[in-house]
Amino acid sequence: MKNLIFLFSTFIMFMPLISHSQPISNGSFEHWSINNYYSEPDTFLTSNMQAYMNIGTANVTRVNGMSSPFGARLETVSNGVDTIPGLMLIGTPGNGTINGGLFYTTKPDSMIGYVKYNEQFQDTASIILFFKNSGVMIGAAFAKFHDSQANYVRFSVPCFWFYPTTPDTLAVLISSSNLDGIKKPGSFFTIDSLSVKEGAFTTPIFNGEMELWSDVSSEDPDNWTTTNIGSVFSGNLAVTKSLNAKDSLYAVSIKNVPTVWNDTLGYLLKGVIGNNGPDGGMPVSLNPSKVTGWYQYFPVGLDTAMAGLLSSRFDGINSINLDSNIIPLPPVGIYTYFEIPLTYNSWPTTDTLAILFTSGNIMNQNSYVGLGSELLIDKLDIVYNPVGMTGNNFGNEDFVVFPNPTDNNAFVQFNSPSKSNYTLTIFDCFGQLVSTKTYPPNATSDIYKIDVSSYTSGIYLFNLQTEKGIISRKVVVY
Repeated sequence: MKNLIFLFSTFIMFMPLISHSQPISNGSFEHWSINNYYSEPDTFLTSNMQAYMNIGTANVTRVNGMSSPFGARLETVSNGVDTIPGLMLIGTPGNGTINGGLFYTTKPDSMIGYVKYNEQFQDTASIILFFKNSGVMIGAAFAKFHDSQANYVRFSVPCFWFYPTTPDTLAVLISSSNLDGIKKPGSFFTIDSLSVKEGAFTTPIFNGEMELWSDVSSEDPDNWTTTNIGSVFSGNLAVTKSLNAKDSLYAVSIKNVPTVWNDTLGYLLKGVIGNNGPDGGMPVSLNPSKVTGWYQYFPVGLDTAMAGLLSSRFDGINSINLDSNIIPLPPVGIYTYFEIPLTYNSWPTTDTLAILFTSGNIMNQNSYVGLGSELLIDKLDIVYNPVGMTGNNFGNEDFVVFPNPTDNNAFVQFNSPSKSNYTLTIFDCFGQLVSTKTYPPNATSDIYKIDVSSYTSGIYLFNLQTEKGIISRKVVVY
């Protein structure tokens, strides 16, 4: 039985040597599909885009209403790092207030509506109306809700007027959590029939009955992530299909366009944007050597397009970055060949490759990003390293492991002096870390015993980190 396990492990170890690794899916951008991200209540700006970018789903959604078919449910969510309250706005946030709003010329005496909610401990939902004239707030109405209410109930709060002037603008803010202070994931707030009352007359806020919703969608290249979710509200998508192609029918156009949140950078990514940059990517079974392709770039001002790669491997708990590179793509008016090289070609092998293109400069926080800069990309390909380790990993007798094969004990011998500690890491044939050991710098010519009797039969990689770099040895345990 142990021999069978050994043969299977050996096959797994060398399987990448006899297989072709993956090409870049849709690397010529011939395949496009409509992505429906979520539905948005008409008139209102919401937190849905931020929630979708962080957790992959909206946090303002359409639900059953009280006095009409639909209401709006706002929920506070978290991606483990950031907490995102459910928000609905008429106007845009900025400088601690809500700027802009809708044309409005009456002076109501109260705000009314129907709500239900479940606010977590110390959390509070809010509804605020801002009445303005020439940009100055002249009146307001606000209501706060805490604890829980399982069924819709009617609320009514007075409007306060600071000046006798008639308003010309109305702005609205609805939040599922405290505007300042503690925000608790899991708090939710549902609203229907938000209205104002003036004497005997009740008038709904624009779409305050929550009946009008529109799908937020874009046409995106299959198997790629784009910044379209951030630009779809501007009506000017950042990533689009282009007939100006190098190969076949289509290329991809990436542009810096204005968005609701004033973020203009266009990007195209094989993977997703995480908290610290690109994350995930396409699966690979060999170490990538480079990604190649063709591009045109038409910058605005001093802008520069960028192309980058990030290779990684999942160790069972975390994703470990192995190599990365980012290059500028200078201005050029005809299709021009480019390469993005990687240098890592060791063990454990790469299992994931993220690929990123941006139409603006992302090299540092002070980079210039020109509105309207356009990057065209087509005919992407990937080249993999020849099977095996880089040359300087083998044939170096500074590090010896014997006997090989072995069944109970392996002995390691260091034959070169070092001024710093030696670090020996052992990986199994699946790339999982088995052991890490550190040896003192006076280990010259010393021999150390490693007990491998509990190891499963198979091939293991012994990596020794020295001042000269990493030296690797394959060891068979039977």
